[in-house]
Amino acid sequence: MRRLRQHYNRGFTLFEVVMAMLILGLLGGAVYALSTAALETSKVVKWEYQACNRLDAFLRVLSQSFVNLPADAVVYLKMKESVSGAPIPEIIFERAPGVFGISSMGAGELALAAKPLSNGTREFALLLRQERGTPFPSRIETSKEPCISLLGGVENVVWRFKRGEEDWLEEWPSGAGRPRMVRVTFDYAGAPHSPVDAQFWVPEVDPPAQISNGKENPGKDQEPPPKNEDVPSDKSQ
Repeated sequence: MRRLRQHYNRGFTLFEVVMAMLILGLLGGAVYALSTAALETSKVVKWEYQACNRLDAFLRVLSQSFVNLPADAVVYLKMKESVSGAPIPEIIFERAPGVFGISSMGAGELALAAKPLSNGTREFALLLRQERGTPFPSRIETSKEPCISLLGGVENVVWRFKRGEEDWLEEWPSGAGRPRMVRVTFDYAGAPHSPVDAQFWVPEVDPPAQISNGKENPGKDQEPPPKNEDVPSDKSQ
């Protein structure tokens, strides 16, 4: 009689199982790395997009504030110092209702300051003082004075001013008059091209006419009204 051959179902060896698990682990790690990199890239792109939008909105509001500056408004640069001795540039607006969307200042003044932050950077912030000439607190970093934050994460803020065809001036004290152009440069982490260099045009506006004895006095460039010529009377009648 022929001996019947017994057939057995042959399974996977331990080596094959280990190799299969190793390949699956490598594939899973590659998929995880790709998905993590894609998520991080999307976060960075989203953050840069939001930062660029904040920068664009800040520059647009600043440009509109200079363009719509009232005729009798006063603009000048004041330098303060923080507790650490770092300079704090401030743009002071006096008699300038409507700038930055503030309808009325009363007898106060508006300051656009580059306030230092605890992380070493600065932020552009608006501070409204009730009385002109009121100094900032010495500890401006921890000041509880109410302010409006406009743009954070900036560094190396420098303001320059131009009156005519001369070079840019880094000093514009009180009483210097109305500048023709204002320029600001600063480093901004969210900007694709840093530093940011923005220039703003300040239109020339004739000063308002002064009122004396209930009558409006014409300005220098305004010609006085012509005088009425005396009509000779007929004395014969």
